[in-house]
Amino acid sequence: MGAARAMLTPPAAVARRKVWGMPRRRGRPSWTRTGASQGGAPGARRGWRRIAVLAGLALVAGVAVVGAAAVVVPLLRPGAGSDVPRAAIIDQLAVTNANEQLIQSTETMLTQAGYRVDYYGPERIDVDLFARLPKLGYKIILVRSHSSGLTGTVNDATGSVNATGSLTSLFTNERYTVAAHVPEQRDRSVDVVRLAQAVPGVRTASGANAVAAPATTRYFGITPAFVSRRMRGQFDGATVLLMGCETMRTADMANAFRARGAAAVIGWDGPVTPEHTDAATTVLLRALVAGGASAPGAVSQAMQQVGRDRIYGASLVAG
Repeated sequence: MGAARAMLTPPAAVARRKVWGMPRRRGRPSWTRTGASQGGAPGARRGWRRIAVLAGLALVAGVAVVGAAAVVVPLLRPGAGSDVPRAAIIDQLAVTNANEQLIQSTETMLTQAGYRVDYYGPERIDVDLFARLPKLGYKIILVRSHSSGLTGTVNDATGSVNATGSLTSLFTNERYTVAAHVPEQRDRSVDVVRLAQAVPGVRTASGANAVAAPATTRYFGITPAFVSRRMRGQFDGATVLLMGCETMRTADMANAFRARGAAAVIGWDGPVTPEHTDAATTVLLRALVAGGASAPGAVSQAMQQVGRDRIYGASLVAG
């Protein structure tokens, strides 16, 4: 991806269907408008600030450690219970890389397989949505989002980035402010995140991809601690597709989702371009929903068909 595409467009400037209040459901295109997400000016601190650095334009993914790659968790097949199974599409990435064709084909695929589909557009993706997510009863959760596998500091004067460690963060579209989510900030359940472009072929001392100067807009990011401490309810065997950069680089996010009741988590072990992850998403869902494959089986099919990311070399991983 070119550096120009790594810059995050403010949500207000996005020209796409607006989704307010309730998620979009297939065949039910009516909306209830609610208040806007919290925003506000950044804090007064200057110079070096701690951030989560996005290693490349990506989406969201999660990992499940349970070292055994032989985790076989078939998805709930429609008709297996009295309730209609539900699926969620959380499309944070539409802020910078909208893909209406992917969303429409995914909704059609899931609906034809018997799932009721809820779509969450960029305006609805805030910290509270992730807090409520386990209680919403989804069997398939597709998180199409930017994400980060690094934490570090950025010098606002020079734009230089110093990566200091590994920490998976899932991007929300809620603007960061020091006055919001104070308890979560104190225990690192949420982090401050910015977009930055990964530099192909250039790695830091820790082995992570080096990144270019990040965008200035700051958002709240969801960390594994948030999944463990701040989410409410259990996922009850859901399959979670976290289709962003580096969501499976370490096991932190996967462990948290599995401990919260997810049956399987799929994501990338490095930076990935939006085009590549979208292509892989289609293959994954077709294998899981139409083919009845396990998570490892679906990953195997996707890797055979789309392979590693052609720029960053990332691979899909199931846990």
